[in-house]
Amino acid sequence: MMLPDMHGVARAKMVTAGHFLEVIDSGHSWGIPLIMADLWQNVPSDREVPTGNATIWPDLSTFARLPWAPHVAHVICDVALPGGGVATARDVLRRVLESAATSGFEPLFGNELEFYVYEPIGDGPKLPVVGMSEWFTDQALAKRQPFLDDLFAFLPLLGVPVYEIFNEHGAGQLEINLSPSTGVSALDWVFIAKAAIKEVARLHGLHATFMPVPRNDTETPPSGYHLHQTLLGDDGVNLFVPKHGDAALSEVGLSYVAGQLEHAPALTGLVAQTVTAYKRYRPGTWAPMRAGWGIDNRTAMVRALPRGVGTHIENRLGSSCANPYLLAAAEVAAGLDGVARRLDPGQPCAGNVADDQRYP
Repeated sequence: MMLPDMHGVARAKMVTAGHFLEVIDSGHSWGIPLIMADLWQNVPSDREVPTGNATIWPDLSTFARLPWAPHVAHVICDVALPGGGVATARDVLRRVLESAATSGFEPLFGNELEFYVYEPIGDGPKLPVVGMSEWFTDQALAKRQPFLDDLFAFLPLLGVPVYEIFNEHGAGQLEINLSPSTGVSALDWVFIAKAAIKEVARLHGLHATFMPVPRNDTETPPSGYHLHQTLLGDDGVNLFVPKHGDAALSEVGLSYVAGQLEHAPALTGLVAQTVTAYKRYRPGTWAPMRAGWGIDNRTAMVRALPRGVGTHIENRLGSSCANPYLLAAAEVAAGLDGVARRLDPGQPCAGNVADDQRYP
């Protein structure tokens, strides 16, 4: 029984199958401080935090048997507080999506995450499974074929629609892309995939990490979490498609972009919530340095991709360790605020956005 903490880490309890049948009807206890603790088990001290228990309830739509451990299944849970209400990042996203639906919008998400895989060598340092010079090569993929084969086999069995996996430009860096989808389940897949990748790596004697900057050297560029997004109307039509052929985005799309640029400082605090994550924002890393946008421009925080009926944006602000539910909720809420206020993002940057003084 697992649920995401504020950092998106899969916190869990293991129960017997017999007890789980009772949990379906009556829930299971969960310490309230666990909901608010950070990665170092620190609990906020600026307000009173209850020390008792909440109740976790399994979402049976996420129930799946683990392919590598057939006698074990997992299920994502939500938390109900004693005084009423729920308290998970998953529910934050649910409320944002409900607000979007009230306005006639349904966000469509495409998830793209980078991570590192290392090979422990005895008691010494962990070494990258491939070198930086092997980026985007068939040889790099072949070196870890058994590990990749298991990911391609196991993740779909957990309901995760894998689109592709390839090695990125960092030494030992890989990227996984998931098929586009809507709803909370699109981010459930990210939560499940991250946990599964780490477990499957361990079965192969490897160590997988979504820490954005696991090593301080030139062969370890940071790992990001790029969230592709568009808004669908009530009839399922892509609302980012422009009415005029010479435009990159519709008016709705432009205002959505403007909302995300407007709220970039606050978004950064949610999608790069640790010092290590914030270290990603530096020159020469393909991470955004300014709150700007561009058309098919990877130096921009928001990259517009005009592709006919598939027109959408890619927000490149997120770090690989970000809580997927909070990342999606915050970016959608920011975009919808821009739509509601009809904000204008200004002209797109055609060059390196880091050098464009128009952007903060």
